[in-house]
Amino acid sequence: MTIAERLNAGLGRLEKHITAYDLFAIGVVAMGLGRLASTFEIDSDLLKIPLRALMPVFMVLIGYNVGRRFIDWRILGCAVIIIVARALLFNVWFWPSLGHFPLNFLVTIVVTRAIIEPLMAFAMKTRVHFWLTVLALAAAAPWTHIHLMEYGTLGVLMAMCGWLARNRAQLPSGAVDVRDFFIIVLFFYLAFCQAIYAFSPPSFVAMAAGTALVFRFCYNFRVLLLASLKRKPKDLVERACYFMGRNSLEIYTLMVIVSYLAFYRAIA
Repeated sequence: MTIAERLNAGLGRLEKHITAYDLFAIGVVAMGLGRLASTFEIDSDLLKIPLRALMPVFMVLIGYNVGRRFIDWRILGCAVIIIVARALLFNVWFWPSLGHFPLNFLVTIVVTRAIIEPLMAFAMKTRVHFWLTVLALAAAAPWTHIHLMEYGTLGVLMAMCGWLARNRAQLPSGAVDVRDFFIIVLFFYLAFCQAIYAFSPPSFVAMAAGTALVFRFCYNFRVLLLASLKRKPKDLVERACYFMGRNSLEIYTLMVIVSYLAFYRAIA
């Protein structure tokens, strides 16, 4: 057995012991570390790496879980709460101010949920439609991230991964190789993060390895969903992961508001 085969087998066994709630809970912790670094201007890759590695959990799985509800009113409500809090505390209103302070990450999720189904209906018409859509979203990602909303159209590209993973059995023959597309978006995301956050070489390797693992879990998310149905939380850690996973939206919103208040107090 080759090293690659052993690694793949090991990851396969690991996936069977991780639930969807675990993945979201770890993502929430990473978001908390990222907010801590941002609020107190802590220039530490140890706090930045988990956030960048785990952020795709939320965007990829938006495409996987979009279902029939294109607008999730809970997410929209939390996004509005964050926008209003920022406006009241820092006088930064609903439209980004001269490219500074793009609209928060939840806005990206709301927009992506609203457009992913019609977008994929267009993209899946032909291979040309698909790759033109991908190129347009990739080209627009830097500008939309800076001027509109966090991660911009890169978030839509990651949601496309989730949509393809969920619908891979129904895709037309030869339409797109889902695994290859995951790899393409992974490399684009890594390049995007490195261009913006300028990780040191060791930090970039750690971030890239963590992100690749997250993309692998998202690619096989059905396995994690099945594990969620089979495993009932027993000890304190499993219960905590279950709670954070189920309430990741509210926990993230609370963390953002607390970070805003802490920053406002520091500059007041």
